[in-house]
Amino acid sequence: EADLVAGWESRCAIDVDAVDCARVVFPIGASSCGKSTMMTNMANDLRLATGGRMKTTFFGLDHARLAFFKEREPEAYKEVEHDRDTLYNVAWHYANLHSAAFSQYELPVFMHKLDELVRAGKGVLVVDNTNLSKSARRRYVSAAAQKKLATVAYVFMRPLATHFNFTAKRAADPTAILGAVPEHRIRQQYLVRRIPYLGEVDVMRFIW
Repeated sequence: EADLVAGWESRCAIDVDAVDCARVVFPIGASSCGKSTMMTNMANDLRLATGGRMKTTFFGLDHARLAFFKEREPEAYKEVEHDRDTLYNVAWHYANLHSAAFSQYELPVFMHKLDELVRAGKGVLVVDNTNLSKSARRRYVSAAAQKKLATVAYVFMRPLATHFNFTAKRAADPTAILGAVPEHRIRQQYLVRRIPYLGEVDVMRFIW
C-alpha cells in the first residue's frame, strides 16, 4: 500500500478534502507507477464514504488516443484491435503524428467534464495522464483555476523497479484495458518528471 505524505498547501487553499469541495486532481508520475489504480481506489472509497453523493470522473489521454484513432481510421483500428498492446502503441504513435488535430479533439472532452464538475458544485475530476511537466499540465490546471476549482497534485516518487513490476503485471493480465508500456518509454518519462512549483496547484502531496 502507498504511504501518503502531505506536501505543501497554498495559504488560501480550500479544504480539498471537504465533502462539498469540487476539485481537479493531477496524479504525476511515469507510466505504470500505480496512478490509475490508486485514483480508482480513492474514488471508490469516497463514493462509499459519502453514500454515493460524491462522484469521481476521469479524463485520460490514453482513452482519448484510442477513441481518436478509431474515429479517424476505423479500418486500421479493426486490423489491430484484437491485439491490445499493438493497438495501444499504434494509437499512441498516431496521436503524436497528428498532434495538432488530437489536441483539438481531446481538449473539448476535458472541458465538457470540467463544466459538469462546475455544475455539480462538488466531486472530483481526475486528469489521469502522466502529467510529467508544467507544460503538459498547464492548460488543464489553468482551465480549472479559471473556473475557481481547487487543484491537487499527487506526485508519485516510487522507484523505477516498481514501474517495471506494474507494467509486467499489466502485460500478463488479460483483463487490462490498456496495453503494457514499453520499458524504454517508462525510463524516458521517469527522467523528465518535474514536481510542481509552489503555487502551480493549490495542494501537493507525495506518494512513496
